[in-house]
Amino acid sequence: MPYGLESTLEFDPSTSFINTTAVDNGITYSFTGEAVKATAHADCTGNQATNSAICVWDKSFSLPLTLLTKQNGITINQQNLTVSVIPGGGNNDTNQYSSLSGHIIIDESVSSYASYEPETSGIENLKFKWTVTVTEDTEGDFGIWNGSLVLNGSPASTLHRYLPPEILDASFSENTIVHSTEVAMTGAKNNVELASVYLYHGNTPCDDTSLCNYSLNKTSVALVCHDLNAQLAFSSTCNASDTTHCLNGKVGTINGTWGKVSIDTTCAITVLIPYE
Repeated sequence: MPYGLESTLEFDPSTSFINTTAVDNGITYSFTGEAVKATAHADCTGNQATNSAICVWDKSFSLPLTLLTKQNGITINQQNLTVSVIPGGGNNDTNQYSSLSGHIIIDESVSSYASYEPETSGIENLKFKWTVTVTEDTEGDFGIWNGSLVLNGSPASTLHRYLPPEILDASFSENTIVHSTEVAMTGAKNNVELASVYLYHGNTPCDDTSLCNYSLNKTSVALVCHDLNAQLAFSSTCNASDTTHCLNGKVGTINGTWGKVSIDTTCAITVLIPYE
């Protein structure tokens, strides 16, 4: 289950919207929105029984919309429309809530918009449904009509897992998190392997997938020993093009070289783990 989710919502003003027609007078509505890109993050708690996650998002998205009509002689006197999207929907890691609210005064008719679409998936086109209610008309027409708005083209919202930095860790063991190790050897050595370095997210070793790939391939190790007769170096073995090099979160090895001298030293090993 994910430790966290990241959602990016993009609106492109060049993207077309499906039109809707009010059945009372044949007016065709066309919506446009300004260019918007925003990113929200969530803390998620996994539910193994339902294979889902409950997520609390740090923000919702809002986008002002502009209504246009294709008929000559139609006058829009006033409009105030906003699309709002809450990523994740609060009940699992893909569904999200969306709503269209506000009002439009076309000539003398007042159209009110209020609805939500609870089943919109973050990996599909963004869909909105609403009800148009004419509450005032000089000709005495009253009624309720349904409409829909679909953002076409590439997905409007993408959801992917991300790793909060506080759950990333380094270890000398591929089985558990170990922050120190001891090595005892005799005789002169040349570039001998002393230890391996592994990355973990939580208690799980990183693998060479999109979740850990950036950290695995960008991790660096700095080595400092009190006795300069011990020459230690870190060799990266993880390669994004070959998953076997990153098996069990292994990012590389620490090798040592020394001559025929007695060495009893402590080395400070710093693992710098970048993350996206």
